[in-house]
Amino acid sequence: MRSILIGALALVAFLGSPSRSGAEESVSRGVVKASQLLEQGEYVAAEKRIRRALIGLVDERERAEAFRVLGLSLFHQARTEEARASFLDYLRRDPDAHLDPALVPPEAITLFEDVRARNLSEIEALRPKPKKKRYLLLNLVPAGGQFQNGDRGKGIAVAVGIGTLLAANLGSYYWLKKNCDAMTRVCGDATTSEAKTARQVQSLNQLSGVAVFGLYAYSVIDGLVGYKRGKQAERTPAHMGLSLLPTDGGVEVGWLVNF
Repeated sequence: MRSILIGALALVAFLGSPSRSGAEESVSRGVVKASQLLEQGEYVAAEKRIRRALIGLVDERERAEAFRVLGLSLFHQARTEEARASFLDYLRRDPDAHLDPALVPPEAITLFEDVRARNLSEIEALRPKPKKKRYLLLNLVPAGGQFQNGDRGKGIAVAVGIGTLLAANLGSYYWLKKNCDAMTRVCGDATTSEAKTARQVQSLNQLSGVAVFGLYAYSVIDGLVGYKRGKQAERTPAHMGLSLLPTDGGVEVGWLVNF
């Protein structure tokens, strides 16, 4: 009965909190307490406390710290292989992590660095890649938005299309300028084959000009749509999860939200 009451109170506390539940704060305190127990040499107690806290941890930075504490507590209990596994979990979440030689014995640092060396390729693959810079004005460049958004095939198609149409437009313009009257655009007698060819070239010039502007407008609009989609994808999603925290008298139930 007491466990059910604690769970209900934890859920009520979550509904009254806009961002961080009391259960999550309890989990965070559990990590701090386990770290204190580790510093005091209470390695078994630190292990038990941090394992209990890991059940409800959502934030990856806090999980990294939890695996550091767990790895060290296991190391001090001479449980080397389990310590290796915890150190690897620590490095998976923080590839640049190092143990402080002022607080940790050299043997633990040696073990930790050995774990890094043996799993270097996996750890490096998990390293966060730097965010690619995105430029709004690049969408005004023909096919620039497509290449920036990673749509390589579409970008090539747009670039080739605009290039071909522009070549046809300029070529037909210079042909008309060379062979027709600059003022009237008339090319010989209306009944001659030259005049018929001129009319076809004029149609090509007009249609290619319209098509160039249409394809350019498509390039800009499509680029802007992809740019907006990419910006939204860069936002960090909220983490949510159910927390089950063992207590002396039962289980405390809560809901974790990390914004």
